[in-house]
Amino acid sequence: MLGSLDSFGLFKIEALGGALNLASLFVILGGSFFQAFVSFPTEVVLNAIRRLRPPFLKKSVKEDRLESTMNLLRQLKADKQGTIQNLTDGQAKGFRLYLAELLSTNYNTEEIRILGYHKIHTIIQKESMPLQAINVLASSSPAYGMLGTLMGLIVMLSDFTNYRGLAVALALALMTTFYGLIMSQFIWQPLAKKVSQGIMSDQMWYEVELEGVILTMENKPELFILDQLSAMSRAQTEATV
Repeated sequence: MLGSLDSFGLFKIEALGGALNLASLFVILGGSFFQAFVSFPTEVVLNAIRRLRPPFLKKSVKEDRLESTMNLLRQLKADKQGTIQNLTDGQAKGFRLYLAELLSTNYNTEEIRILGYHKIHTIIQKESMPLQAINVLASSSPAYGMLGTLMGLIVMLSDFTNYRGLAVALALALMTTFYGLIMSQFIWQPLAKKVSQGIMSDQMWYEVELEGVILTMENKPELFILDQLSAMSRAQTEATV
């Protein structure tokens, strides 16, 4: 609304006027986030925005997670009931807590595998919601850029005698398309790929932990379990590259 009012000369935005075309920027940001907040719950959109951290700030934790999984399996083999009690008493959360709850029942390994994969599917669906919101932002930014271009053309065609108005309208027409493409190609689409890779990585480690627990319940040797889990993690990593 602010961008529209500024472009039609009804409300002028003076701050940063020389550095940015705020009318164009407001049209893009306002329209894109309006569509995202209408399409998804507020928390999902805010969660998507929080993922704007640069990728290099998130270090690889492959080896740490594999070692953490193996430590859990060693504890289960040494003291199953004590380990389950520790996990359910607050030392675990998310999928690992669910595994502890499954282990505290009388389910056999095949039943645990079925329930575990069903839980993984449910978790991944929930984690994919911010990704869908980011995809909406990526697709709507160029669309609102075109909207701003049309608004600029309307202003230009309405009065050819106002030279300053023509310049403002031309800037709006060009900059909204520019901002829309920049935000889509350099912010939202790369962020969507980053989030997608993170979700795939989480799914892989959930499956690794599940299989590790099942192999431990089947009394497989530790070296066999380590080789199996390492092979799973390598296969999943190669599939995502």
